[in-house]
Amino acid sequence: MGAIKKILVVGIIILVFLISAPIIFDKIFKIQGKEETYTPQSEEIKMINKESLRKFWKIVVGLGVILGIITTIFTIYIPYKEGRDHQKIIEESLQSIQLDISSGLFDKAFGRIVALENKFNGSEKPDIIADLEHKKGVCYYNFSQRANANENTRDENLNNALISFNKALKVFTKEKYPTQYASTNTNIGVIYATFSKYKNRVENSKESISYFKKALEIHKDDNVSYDYAKIQINLGASYGTLAMLGVDKETNFINSIISFEEALRFFTLEKYPYQYAFAKCNLGVAHSNLNDLPEGKKYLYLALDEFNESLKVYTIEKYPGDYANILFNLAVTHRRLSFFENPLNNLKIALGYCEDSLLINTFERNKESYGSIKITQGAIYRRLSEIDNQNKEQYLINALDAYSQALILYKIYNEPYQYALIYGNIGNVYIEFSKIKDKQDNVIKAIEAFDEALKIFTPENYPSDYYRTIKNKEMAQVLLIEE
Repeated sequence: MGAIKKILVVGIIILVFLISAPIIFDKIFKIQGKEETYTPQSEEIKMINKESLRKFWKIVVGLGVILGIITTIFTIYIPYKEGRDHQKIIEESLQSIQLDISSGLFDKAFGRIVALENKFNGSEKPDIIADLEHKKGVCYYNFSQRANANENTRDENLNNALISFNKALKVFTKEKYPTQYASTNTNIGVIYATFSKYKNRVENSKESISYFKKALEIHKDDNVSYDYAKIQINLGASYGTLAMLGVDKETNFINSIISFEEALRFFTLEKYPYQYAFAKCNLGVAHSNLNDLPEGKKYLYLALDEFNESLKVYTIEKYPGDYANILFNLAVTHRRLSFFENPLNNLKIALGYCEDSLLINTFERNKESYGSIKITQGAIYRRLSEIDNQNKEQYLINALDAYSQALILYKIYNEPYQYALIYGNIGNVYIEFSKIKDKQDNVIKAIEAFDEALKIFTPENYPSDYYRTIKNKEMAQVLLIEE
């Protein structure tokens, strides 16, 4: 029963009592009047007159009113105090949970969440339940990112995070809780972006983009804020992933550029140096990958400027991993620039950046980056073999060695795209070998390498890579016939 209803009930009781009391008094008084001839049984007993009886009933009525007021106060105050104390406990618990999350104490935060969920009836407080589910999702996601997480526990935690965030969205609707709606959709997008790094890459990238767009709907009128810029950063990265996978490459790289440029409206070098450098680096990646457009050379120079700009923040002392990543991207961009101008000089610059990057990104320290650098080294050596005939054979040997080291990491079952890309490049290296020695043997090796790549490069999944590899294989077959 609510406090207002309780007041009304007690008030009605008091009112009935006050109204009925005079009537009762009058009845008693009339009876008393009829007994005026009453003869006492004893001289010690005196007749009670009307005035004394009236005073008695006034006292009774007064006590009744006081008792009613006291009852009303306690009827209202005790439940109010209990509710207030309960709410205070919930608020303090939520603050402690948030503090633990902000401090990276996710195990502690998760324990508090479970304990709090058992303390109250969630059906009466759906917004708190949704908030707890959101916080559980954050904990699960961070559990998945731990260095000691194996593939199974990583996926289990990511899936649990998705479940929690989707539960939160049942309450955090766009209309009623816009801020929480945007935050939850952003986090779901991050999970799909994480999945896109190692499985169902195209599908998960597209899913992440759809959720980031939902979050952006809330900030469309607030497009110079931290949350807006953060979402644009995530959106730009997902567009970039799609483009790198060969899905509408030009369109998605352009979309990526638009998103990162939007983010930079808020993330300035002075106020948010790390986010600024991150956006600049990714702009460089996008511009560098537009090198095959008519204005490719211009884009490559834009990329070089953006990579060097990010180095204002990504120093080797403060961010060695990011610094090494920039060196790698500079190497990739100079290799691409070698097709436009100063080929030998740009390739040697690129090779130098690769070697400097490998000083930090060793096989033991960062296997993924190590593999990417080895692939790029292989491409550089192969390109050098095309323009420096004097050292052609040695460059080809170096290229095969670099690709072979990359294949230690990239297997058909864990990195099928990179695996196929490497074998496509190995095929091209053997074609170049066939031009200087053992033509038939090297052409056969080239065809075998192209066939290995075609196990992944299908016309349905990777059409551009498929047709390029088929063309290279057909050229190799022609060389074999000519023999």
